[in-house]
Amino acid sequence: MGGCPDFPLARRDISRAFRPCCWVSIDRLSRGETMLRKFIAGLLLAACVPAWAALEGNELSRKLVQEGHVLKMQGQMREAFEKYREAAKADPGASVPLSSMASLLLDLASNAAGADKEKFRENASAAANAALRQAPQDPVAQEVLRKLDDEKDEPLHVPLPAAAKEQALAEVAFARQDWQVALQHYEAAMAADPHYSGAWVGAGDCHFAQQQWPRAAELFRQATVIEPRNSQAWRFLSDALGQQGKLDEAEDALLAAIAAHPSQRPNWDKLAALRQHRGSAPLVSLGLVPKTRLSEQNGKPHIDIDQALAQDKDSPDLAVWLTQGMAFHNRRLVQPSLTPFQLELHSWTQALRAADEIAANNGKTVQDPALVRLQEFYHRNQLDAALLLLRYREAYRPDLDAWLASHPHALREFVVNWNMRP
Repeated sequence: MGGCPDFPLARRDISRAFRPCCWVSIDRLSRGETMLRKFIAGLLLAACVPAWAALEGNELSRKLVQEGHVLKMQGQMREAFEKYREAAKADPGASVPLSSMASLLLDLASNAAGADKEKFRENASAAANAALRQAPQDPVAQEVLRKLDDEKDEPLHVPLPAAAKEQALAEVAFARQDWQVALQHYEAAMAADPHYSGAWVGAGDCHFAQQQWPRAAELFRQATVIEPRNSQAWRFLSDALGQQGKLDEAEDALLAAIAAHPSQRPNWDKLAALRQHRGSAPLVSLGLVPKTRLSEQNGKPHIDIDQALAQDKDSPDLAVWLTQGMAFHNRRLVQPSLTPFQLELHSWTQALRAADEIAANNGKTVQDPALVRLQEFYHRNQLDAALLLLRYREAYRPDLDAWLASHPHALREFVVNWNMRP
């Protein structure tokens, strides 16, 4: 499966491109490493254009991307990559050709191993970052980087073989913008596997593409009933509701999308835009950039420190980061049964407590705005919410579900009270 339809790319959330293409042959591109390396280098140079450049590109670029999508859906990966490359040349200011390449390379990486896998991942990252230099809200580029950072997949139902076959045929037809044929295959996939929400999402897209908003909303909503954790279904539902002027419901759907998967940035982009449209305060990114990296060497913990941070040995920021890394390592040894989120919460609690002690002893306070904000969360007993929503990883899923069940209104309250986003 996998697809990256084009109606229009600026609106359509093309994260559906990240469903794995199970029939792809890695050899189609693995022998083209020299071509890839040279072209990716060109992408990085081409990315030095204004950040307000168009997402979709000019007419020729859009046409070539569309042709690439069809080829990708047919498993012709080298040919698809070439189309995306031509599209990037046709409009150097467009992000979508670059993010489409990034998505294709990520698909290949998921089916590769060893050096090939690493090369595909490196190239996917380079292409995604180049796309984001063109358009910081390119949803495909955002999703590529998210998946590179957190390879664990969200727990969605895997379709039965018969449904997967129909879904693949539907995706090819959708990439060609043949809505009626695509809809027929999506409906066949529904019948073959009623538990596969992706078929309802695809069918809803067919109606959305034809501006049939109410029917699209019905199908997207049904997808959320089948699988409440399908973040994309909630996001698309919000789009369909927004097109009908149902802004309260559209906002509710976006909050449900975030609850389903907090690290999918298109959810937050859409929520920020909707809230801004309604006169609410803008959402500000936490912007926490890790300054240390914990590893083990010869069975002992080793912490690599950001060079700039390491130069100021009296910095409270350095002490916070070192404390966080060591607290994580030590607690993992003492209590190996703790979940990844419990370890993260414990380590940051210890680090921020250390920051308070340093401030009390010598008056020195942390300087990184992200650390300052984490201190505020800590002092307001909101550190667990902040880490779950703003630093989410799929390994945190059990703790996220428990938190949402115990605090049914906390997500909305967090957004309203803090105006923060990842």
